[in-house]
Amino acid sequence: MIVIYITAGLVGVYLVSIYNSLVKSKNRVDYSVGGIDAMLKKRFDLIPNLVATVKEYMAYEQDTHLKLVELRGGAKGNLVKVESESTRLLKSIMLNAESYPDLKANNSFIQLQQALNEVEEQLSAARRTYNANVLVYNNKCETIPSCFFARLMAYKQLDMFEIEVSEKKNHDVKELFKV
Repeated sequence: MIVIYITAGLVGVYLVSIYNSLVKSKNRVDYSVGGIDAMLKKRFDLIPNLVATVKEYMAYEQDTHLKLVELRGGAKGNLVKVESESTRLLKSIMLNAESYPDLKANNSFIQLQQALNEVEEQLSAARRTYNANVLVYNNKCETIPSCFFARLMAYKQLDMFEIEVSEKKNHDVKELFKV
């Protein structure tokens, strides 16, 4: 009689562990989906802001450069006015350089490129984690004895993360810089 109780207890513990394992696998998949969503949100928020920052600074540099070229071209005219305006421009440049000594357009582009790479690497890692968790979950949904619990709980196999053909195309960052 004790043997029957011990055997029933062991079978019960085994069945509970199978059930718990299946639930944990499903929860890991759900958690992975959340990780992908977080990275997509980060990319959605970060990239346009970085591009806007770089565009703004590029416009500032271009505007300053154009004003200096105009001043050089107009130097044959009113030298006092040209001198006054160039002094004002140079003061503005110096104040900006003192406030932001490392702010240069090429550095902005390098930072933009690094941020793009970082976000895409994190997103890629999140997708790989999702696919690994889906693989474990799907294996449990297909293998005996956990497949019986999966059917009882209406757990179905999940698809691996695959991108659509249209999404395989690289982003054209130049398009983001167009006005």
